[in-house]
Amino acid sequence: MYAMRDKSITDQVSSVVCLATPFITLKRRLIEPSISILRELPNPFFTCVTGTFLSFAFGTFESSPAVPSLIKIGVVYIIIFICTTFLSNRLIVRFRKIQDRLISQFSLPELESTPVLVLQAHRDEAASYLNLVDRVANLPYWLWSPRFIFWLAWGVIFLFLPKVIATTHLRIFGPTASELGLSLEETLSMAFDMGLLELGWAVGLLLLFVLIAQVTMAVWSLIFRGHALGFGERNIVENWLVRITASAIPPNAKNIITRSFEVSGAGLRHSIYRDETVRKNVAEWISNAENLGSGAMRSEDF
Repeated sequence: MYAMRDKSITDQVSSVVCLATPFITLKRRLIEPSISILRELPNPFFTCVTGTFLSFAFGTFESSPAVPSLIKIGVVYIIIFICTTFLSNRLIVRFRKIQDRLISQFSLPELESTPVLVLQAHRDEAASYLNLVDRVANLPYWLWSPRFIFWLAWGVIFLFLPKVIATTHLRIFGPTASELGLSLEETLSMAFDMGLLELGWAVGLLLLFVLIAQVTMAVWSLIFRGHALGFGERNIVENWLVRITASAIPPNAKNIITRSFEVSGAGLRHSIYRDETVRKNVAEWISNAENLGSGAMRSEDF
């Protein structure tokens, strides 16, 4: 099938017979939700930053000198939001190019008119095994929810927020401030810096969790699917970007007849060629290759 990517070869082939062939198929993984976490994390973080700042400001300022500081926070937020949005968009474009390259590398040719006979065995051991490998390898991707991580970010940060406010108020607005001889503005600045540091730790732990989850999924998939007993060696990034599956029929062929056989006797059912009925079907197909013409896909059971 890969050889028939060459048009000169396709023109010389009257028909194709496939004996219980697993056709390797690459499917693009949806990476946008995972990457978008990077763009959305500044929202809960700066919400908590603003709330923490105002809790100090309203308790210390008699007038409104907090406004310039709020403007600074807003400016920093806009800058970070633009940077994270730009970075996430660039990563998505970059990863899509890798996906396109992999899919192009492994995709089967478009066969518009070439007749294809696909012979399959009932309860094929190889097909069942590859299906099991695919399900186990993709288990983390079925469980993974980027939206869950996003709401987890809000939850964790808001859980940190009361602790941040309480501890900084106690440490700075208590005896520490008077002992250090801090002014009202210096007290506020020091308290805010401490709160910001704790919130930064919370966000850092979340980002680390997301990174570990992504790497774990890719490694898990690599162990089960990239192994030689699965679909062959691929690296971690490729396993994260594309899902390698096995299809019972060539995905890009239009003129297909599938025939299923009950293969009995000793040995693997996957060794479908040892069945006399199968061999007769192949011989008949080859002898009539010139008269097959083109038609829609259909299935037959033997």
